[in-house]
Amino acid sequence: MRKGFSIPPTTRSGTAWQKPQPRYEVTAELSDGDILPTTPIYSSMSDFLTPEERSLRMSQVKNKNTKPEIRVRRLLHGMGYRYRLHGADLPGRPDIVFSSRKKVIFIHGCFWHGHSCRKRSIDTLTPFWRDKIRTNQERDTQATRRLEDLGWKHVTIWECETKKITMPSLQSRLSAFLGDTSISKHRHK
Repeated sequence: MRKGFSIPPTTRSGTAWQKPQPRYEVTAELSDGDILPTTPIYSSMSDFLTPEERSLRMSQVKNKNTKPEIRVRRLLHGMGYRYRLHGADLPGRPDIVFSSRKKVIFIHGCFWHGHSCRKRSIDTLTPFWRDKIRTNQERDTQATRRLEDLGWKHVTIWECETKKITMPSLQSRLSAFLGDTSISKHRHK
């Protein structure tokens, strides 16, 4: 079981997780009265949890201090940058804020924000998830536009960019975005 995740996967009956069993569409009836199932039918909502169980699981998905966010914060701190977290006073609540530079960093999960690195296209998801992800993307676009209108610069870092193998290129990208680590020259502008 994952650390910090206390709900074991269950079905409605409370047993260990099992793949949902399909119902069958009846297209033929045999002469002795038996029914010949031919086409499996899966529910349009492929959720095997009750609404209460799903709600509890979704409430435990973190939106602050995620692993990708912590990786980026450690990298920035090691590079000599200092910052504020979770700018509540700014549009979109950026994950990392550099007030003296008027720059912010958003760190997005690839699934939740519909990044193109995902193996599955957003179009293949159920309508619920497709709508949810598109709403997230629209909200992200609105937040970045409002930040730009206020004179702030922003960069988005995707979860897939925070893996160990991509850290050197991420470090270069952040250096180019943030500039010199010396804060004193930024304060007197």
